[in-house]
Amino acid sequence: SRFTITNTGNVGIGTSSPKTELNIAANNSGQGAKLTIENSDTSITTDDIIGQIDFYANDASTNGTGAKVNIKAIATSAAGSNTALTFGTSDTTSATAVEAMRIDSSGALVLNNAGGDAQMYLGGTSGTNRMYLARSGGDSLLWNVTSGNMRFGTNDTERMRIDSSGNLLVGTTTT
Repeated sequence: SRFTITNTGNVGIGTSSPKTELNIAANNSGQGAKLTIENSDTSITTDDIIGQIDFYANDASTNGTGAKVNIKAIATSAAGSNTALTFGTSDTTSATAVEAMRIDSSGALVLNNAGGDAQMYLGGTSGTNRMYLARSGGDSLLWNVTSGNMRFGTNDTERMRIDSSGNLLVGTTTT
């Protein structure tokens, strides 16, 4: 058989002895098991969810919200031609998981995309290769790989720069 449900409720696909609640076993040499979540909608637009995995844990809180975590594949452009993988987390005061991390179609890693007290971008964002660390109030560090510059600022104003020649610029952006 290709599909098994044991008397304890475990489901096996590709195995007759499932070890967990859902056990998918691969029979193809060296390829591993695959799980496909497909959205066959042909009218996907920006921010539509292509697929999602939710994790939920009940708790003893008075509102019974529990802890939630999710992983979403989302479209970041019309027709789903660009995508991102987001990771959301919550606490017992929140009714839903909120995006905490994103990997976009360029491979950039964005932590705390919603802002909050601090943000971090690793990789290309806004059309440039860079690493960006920021805190609310505008304190920031920007390393632009393309130009070789490293900039430091407060309140959205650049205060210091190390340019690609190694010059330390304080209070100016040119040598």
